[in-house]
Amino acid sequence: MSLKKFHFTIGPVQGFVTQSRRIRDLLASSFLLSFLSGQAMVEVDRQGGRLLFPEIGNQEKGFRDPLFRAIQAERAGEEWVKGPWIGSLPNRFTAEVPEDFLPDSCVKAVKKAWKRVADAVWERWVKQVAPLGINTESIWKRQVSSFWETAWVLGEGTDLLDRRKNWRNHIPSLEEGDKCMLIGTLQEISGHLRGGAQREFWSELRESVSTHSWQLGENERLSAIALIKRLYPLVAKEAIGWPFPREAVGFPSTAYLAALPWITKAVTEQPSLAASFLEAAAACRIPPTENGAHFGSVQKLKPDGENLRAMFRLDGPCFFESNLQEGSLYWKESPSSCERRKDLWEARKRLVKKIGEPSPFYALLLMDGDRLGALLQSGAVDGVDPGVRVSRALSAFIDGLPDLISEHDGVTIYAGGDDVLAMFPLHGALPSAVRLREKYMKAFAGEEGEGFFATLSAAIVYAHYRAPLKGVLQHAHHLLDDVAKESCGRDSLAVGVWKSGGPTLTWSAPWDTFCKRPDQPTQLEFEVGQSGGNDEALFSRSFLYKLRQFERIGQFSGGPGENRNILIDLAAAEYLRGTGSIDGGIERAKEEVTPLIDLCLRSWRDDTGKLHQSEGPFRADGALLAGFLAQKGGESS
Repeated sequence: MSLKKFHFTIGPVQGFVTQSRRIRDLLASSFLLSFLSGQAMVEVDRQGGRLLFPEIGNQEKGFRDPLFRAIQAERAGEEWVKGPWIGSLPNRFTAEVPEDFLPDSCVKAVKKAWKRVADAVWERWVKQVAPLGINTESIWKRQVSSFWETAWVLGEGTDLLDRRKNWRNHIPSLEEGDKCMLIGTLQEISGHLRGGAQREFWSELRESVSTHSWQLGENERLSAIALIKRLYPLVAKEAIGWPFPREAVGFPSTAYLAALPWITKAVTEQPSLAASFLEAAAACRIPPTENGAHFGSVQKLKPDGENLRAMFRLDGPCFFESNLQEGSLYWKESPSSCERRKDLWEARKRLVKKIGEPSPFYALLLMDGDRLGALLQSGAVDGVDPGVRVSRALSAFIDGLPDLISEHDGVTIYAGGDDVLAMFPLHGALPSAVRLREKYMKAFAGEEGEGFFATLSAAIVYAHYRAPLKGVLQHAHHLLDDVAKESCGRDSLAVGVWKSGGPTLTWSAPWDTFCKRPDQPTQLEFEVGQSGGNDEALFSRSFLYKLRQFERIGQFSGGPGENRNILIDLAAAEYLRGTGSIDGGIERAKEEVTPLIDLCLRSWRDDTGKLHQSEGPFRADGALLAGFLAQKGGESS
């Protein structure tokens, strides 16, 4: 029997995933997209096809991907007590299929699974309040039926699917009325145009999920699509076939991620003060909305901290001073709450005096492979299709990846193919990114063959916990696509800082220019980190900001080498002026500032792949970023 190549994709990807206000939204949308793609993959297997990309095993040797296995087992009627909840299958795939293969069956499988998910949310919550809306059921059905775009093609070319997508025969529904606060192109489902009737509709719906009150914000008005991805994890057994564990439903907030190192430090170093804070929080009825089970530092708590594990379940914002003020997040101004609030305020103040303020910053990491298309078009080795070789390498990369991320107190949002999305407390993203890049390259190095070499680019955004998550994620995609891949020439890292007022710093460089080995700190961490192992930063904040003045030097220099030497001399003189005298004088000062200047001079790869290290114009963002990391993002909360 002759075989054909089948290519399939489902989207929108960024239009669905990035429209998120909370980390739970990111997790739910990433998983759901992966789950729907998996339905089509399982249908390919059912019809006798073989997946080439991603390569996840086969019927004879068994399938390795946990989500694929779960979908397959659920279709066979098997019961799952605890199935997967992290997306691990990409939104597009390639398979080898027999002549009698029916492509439309994959589309039907996706639509059937999606309808089941939507129906579970409708029946559990929306159906009861629909009479309070205007055409709520019609809005719901219109949005549910028209949201997803699937495309497929049969043929040998690796670009056929992209050419097929250019037909653009999917026409999204035209939406009128008041818009969804999560997906701004869609109408919110009450059908009302503001006013009391709209408030009544959403109040009733919010009340119906009162046991999960954090799922719907006080003023949130959502479309069918946004409401489904927000609520389906609560009815996952009916929606996808197996329940989500508590660690998936109670995913950490951005405030909690930012505060986690402070919480851990409080519990381990100041247990009595932490116990006082916990007691005051209980008196103030701070809700236990978080779950520390994701994090290695929590799992490895010393026995002395066991009785304080409730500290790791407190609502994330309660650890920041501004949220404990009168009239803020937890209190409306009333005499009855003042004394309890004061006790919590004082308990927190005593902790801060001992261990300092918590950093209000967390980190988002986005990674993506470079030029996989070129590898997919390379020749077969010993009769093995390049797609199979790429898939084997990606499978080796993904294997154990969530555990590696967890070692740095990270949480995996998505890990499938060559894409990774994860979130960390401030300190975890950079060392994790270095190790993931090393793991990726080793995975491809294991596939023998001349020219079979792959690289990985990444973006990290250090964001204030109050920054809009949607904006942070979009900024990460910009850093990855436009900066790390385009401007830096791939195999690069781009980093940004998003403070409470918006994005402030952007720095990028090829990996090889600033990290040596995954077991060593990068230049960003080491050169401007702690001096001599004590708590005093090597460079002061004022010195780092004065480097902004050097950005004008580049236009007067005669060349990259001369420019670099002038900057080193100027920086060393400024460093000495601020510190007085140091052992070794000016020569020692030059040694100290040289790595810092190299961070600030642009490095990149040109179109031929040649590395240009510290040859471009000077920008102080590299030094300011290193200072930001050394100071642990110190900023008012």
